[in-house]
Amino acid sequence: SCFAVANLFEKTRIVKKTKGSIVSETKNDITITLTKRLVSGAAAMDIQLSDLQASLLVEYIQLFHKWNKTYNLSSIRNIESQVDRHLLDSLSVAPYIEADNVIDVGTGGGLPGIPLAIMFPEKKFTLLDSAGKKTRFLFQVKTQLN
Repeated sequence: SCFAVANLFEKTRIVKKTKGSIVSETKNDITITLTKRLVSGAAAMDIQLSDLQASLLVEYIQLFHKWNKTYNLSSIRNIESQVDRHLLDSLSVAPYIEADNVIDVGTGGGLPGIPLAIMFPEKKFTLLDSAGKKTRFLFQVKTQLN
């Protein structure tokens, strides 16, 4: 498990418990920059993110960015632009999600399904795509963020 200590917008110490030992590390500057960008963009749409939601969304976009280099999940290559054009665009529909079961057909790299699933953990999201490379990425995201 992972615990964030300190304010979300400060250089945050992350404490991870791994196999009985505790490891401490500092979040890097890009994570802090992305988190600030995400939280302020969401607030501009009147969407409030919990610390956990913000952390999971940033972790997701960092995975997306890493895999995008090999799997071509998106033509947007800049990670800050990915926050704006993928995460925030996905979150823009959050106020309209009312169903308890949602399917994201042609999800590609998990957009908007994964960001919405992070926003609504009580709802069931099914992500569907025919491309094997994209579904492998989705499995990796589920494994890493779960």
